[in-house]
Amino acid sequence: MAVVALVVVALAAVFAAGFFAAAAFLTAGFLAAVALAAGFFAAVVFLAAGALAAAVFAAGFFVVVVFLAAAVFVAVVFFAAAVLVAAGFFAVVVFFAAAALVAAGFFAAAVVFAAVVFLAAVFFAGAAFFAALATAFFAGAARLAAVVVLRAGVFGVVEAVFFVLGFVAMFLALSRSANC
Repeated sequence: MAVVALVVVALAAVFAAGFFAAAAFLTAGFLAAVALAAGFFAAVVFLAAGALAAAVFAAGFFVVVVFLAAAVFVAVVFFAAAVLVAAGFFAVVVFFAAAALVAAGFFAAAVVFAAVVFLAAVFFAGAAFFAALATAFFAGAARLAAVVVLRAGVFGVVEAVFFVLGFVAMFLALSRSANC
């Protein structure tokens, strides 16, 4: 039972660790979703800035240089947004892994509970078997005593009384001869 208790405690610890890991990865997933939304918003803003820079490009070479600088900046921001999206996907994968750990903890707890129920059933079956064995033993002893009493009968009882009286008479005779 101590081993079962240790297994139950260990499984409860695994379950708690899975639950806290799931909570942590839910928080990370939420933060990644916020960062993803910010990245998409920034990408839209910088795409609009790129369109404005394209309009300015028609105005002259200097404006073209400014637009190229803005396009490089937009590319950097867009790459950063793509990195944030990838981080969000990774956080979702980690969250599903934590959910699988939680499910495994639930399944392990169910297996331990089933094992405890099985052990209790085995214990009660053993107790019932020993109770039946004791009942059979006492019934056999009572039957044997009844057979002995019936076979001895009245003559056996009278014979036993005379045997005891004879033994007492012999003891008294021996004690008298010792006193003489």
